[in-house]
Amino acid sequence: MRSSHDLHNALAARAGVPTLSLDAPTDQMISPYLDLFEERGVTALATTLDTVRRILRFCVSSGRRLDFLRKVVWSGPALDSPGHGLLRDHFPHLRTWSLFGSPETWIIGHSGPHCANDTVHLLPHQHTEILNGRMLVTITHPGAIFPLLRYETGVAAEWTLCPCGTPGPAVRTHSRIDAPLDPLSHLVSPADLATLALQTELVDAAQVVVMDPHTEDERLHLRVRLRPGVSCDLYTAEWIRHHVMSGCLALSDAIEDMPERFEVVVSQRLLSEGDGGEAPTLVVREGGAQRTRGGLPPLTRRDLSTPSLH
Repeated sequence: MRSSHDLHNALAARAGVPTLSLDAPTDQMISPYLDLFEERGVTALATTLDTVRRILRFCVSSGRRLDFLRKVVWSGPALDSPGHGLLRDHFPHLRTWSLFGSPETWIIGHSGPHCANDTVHLLPHQHTEILNGRMLVTITHPGAIFPLLRYETGVAAEWTLCPCGTPGPAVRTHSRIDAPLDPLSHLVSPADLATLALQTELVDAAQVVVMDPHTEDERLHLRVRLRPGVSCDLYTAEWIRHHVMSGCLALSDAIEDMPERFEVVVSQRLLSEGDGGEAPTLVVREGGAQRTRGGLPPLTRRDLSTPSLH
């Protein structure tokens, strides 16, 4: 799927198996895609890590088991702890392979179902250094997309041995060390997040709650009131969350290694909401105390058509 087409199709051709090439699905198309895969006898899914996460979260929230699938191959960064938890707790039958890399380096390592979490085996076409806990890569072979000289990948790493038994040293990757360090509340606009939530056609009103700002425990809660008739379930909240993150790159980058820092909370009432429905757009909670900012009402669906938001 998507940028993985060429690489994974070449792998399938070498293995002598047919492929079904499609673009990465939107949230609305995940279920039809899975129906198609099951109908056509698909046994392996190869795509980017972001698409793997979205499909797994959708299946967990909708109760889909993926019994027809046997293998998952993804490309990109290493799978985070919540992702490993999803596989372990809900899809233990899936065997997983990863192709580790980035748009700059392309694929520089791999791991299989018997490898330790966050551990990759480096491909032989590049020279890799670990300098002060940072991974540097040099790629000069003629087939490279473009040459790199001691390129800093932005990933913390250390040399290790993998229990899978593959000869030679491996690399254990850690969190990114070039992630944004600014507080979440300085990276995003509350009004922007609320507007993105309303675009899903599921939300009637939205409000942003900043928990413990300017601390290492800072978190953002997007509190939403659903439209009448919309089901309040895990899939609804996850769908809203994905749509908001897709539309706000600053937020997506900031929580890449700690997705729990941003959560969608579905509630019948917003915080500090008055009898007439008035409530602030932004609420700050510090050490159990609560205060509001701006005195502005929460964004509602009616506000999307007002000139002030265009």
